[in-house]
Amino acid sequence: MIRLEKLKEEVATMITSSIACSLLERLQLVDALERLCVDHLFEEQINDLLVQISSTNVMDCDDLHTVAVWFYLLRKHGYRVSQGKTKPK
Repeated sequence: MIRLEKLKEEVATMITSSIACSLLERLQLVDALERLCVDHLFEEQINDLLVQISSTNVMDCDDLHTVAVWFYLLRKHGYRVSQGKTKPK
């Protein structure tokens, strides 16, 4: 049990310190936690991270993958993301 708690603390710290990471890295972190089905253990940290991510301007992002994951995760979590927030073609 002690090892489990330590690992949970490490992941929680990883999530909260991910502010220094790129947008794609933060998105991939949330996606990985969800795919591993451990996101319920870090709901508060993930929600805080999604609030930060939702305010990110992707208008200047030239990476379609990053924009797609950004759009997918925010919509999945109930954020109203307009297609107009993305870079026009």
